[in-house]
Parts: sequence; C-alpha cells; structure tokens
Amino acid sequence: MFNEIIYSIPAIKVRIPSLKQQILNHGACDVCGCLYVPQIAENRRFHRKHHAEHLRPRFPKPNPRLADYSGDVKVDASSPRWLHQLVYDCARALKREERYDLVQWDKRGDIEASDDKRDIHAFLMVEKSTPVGAASFSWVTREECGDSGWCMNFVWVADSWRKKGMLSKRWAGWVAKYAPLSVEHPLSDAMESFLDKNGGACNYP
Repeated sequence: MFNEIIYSIPAIKVRIPSLKQQILNHGACDVCGCLYVPQIAENRRFHRKHHAEHLRPRFPKPNPRLADYSGDVKVDASSPRWLHQLVYDCARALKREERYDLVQWDKRGDIEASDDKRDIHAFLMVEKSTPVGAASFSWVTREECGDSGWCMNFVWVADSWRKKGMLSKRWAGWVAKYAPLSVEHPLSDAMESFLDKNGGACNYP
C-alpha cells in the first residue's frame, strides 16, 4: 500500500475591489462629461478621442476645404459627406449642451423619402473659412393650424463665436426667405431671449 502524501499549498489571496470601489475609480471629465477609468490605458485613449470631438465644434479652427466657399454653405442631400459631418458636429454639440434625446442631423447625409419631400436642409455658418455654427430648416404641415410653412429645426453657434452677432446678422435674411417661419420646440433660454428681442418667427411647439 502506498503511503499517502499530503501537500499543503498556501492559499493565494486575491484582492477584488468592491463594486463601490470600482465605481469610485471611474472618472468623469468636467469638460466633455466622458466617464472613464483613468488607470486603464484604453479608457484614457477613448477619453482623449471623445474630448477632442467634444471641443472641435465648440472652438472651431479654419477649415481649408471651406476656403472655396463664399459665405454660408447650404447642405442638403446632394452635398458631400464631409459637409454633413460639420453640420452633425454642431447638432451633436447642441444635443449635449441642452441634453436633448436625439441629434437633429444625420452625419452621413442620408435623407429619407419623407424628409426629401420636406426639403430638409441646413446652412453651415462660415466666417473666414471657419465653421462657426449651423441651422436646419424643413417644410412642415402644422396640423393644429391647418397650414404649412417653413420651420427652423435647430440653430447653434460655437462657444467661441457667441455674442458676436453670428445669428443676428443672418436672422433677417432667413425670416424673409422662409416667411412665415416657425421655430421648433423645445427652445433654449438663449433662443427664447433672442426671439423676444428680434421677433420675426412664429413659436409653434
């Protein structure tokens, strides 16, 4: 009969952070709001990309591709995708700023049949080859009034170009072009203040 040999293996202690500790190790960027774990390299790379995308439309730089355009650029279904991306960046910045549920533009420029009938389009606001904001318009039927007309779906101006008359100097032209113009709700406090001061649009919810 073989003698029984018993080996004693010391226990290996593995420290597993509690759920509370794991949550506390997550960081939230004060600027872009990105949630990430600073100790993980992949998370840091993700945050850097997200942070840059967040700041790009808010503090825009001159875009060489816009040098060939004079004034604002109309963006519709026939426009190249890079122009749709610039409008999308503005719409996404508005979503984040106002905490909306959806981005009010498609970065790929895909216009559905129903949207094509509404002639949905945007104007990329350009100053010295710099995309400083965007505004979107479409033809809508207002069932509560039994009529149709143009509606401004959204408008947004980059942080570094605010309080410089970017919207004011374009407003009269838009009101004349799209009269009678309505503005889609909800409205930001800044937009409500602007409309109270400048008028020219019907506030349909």
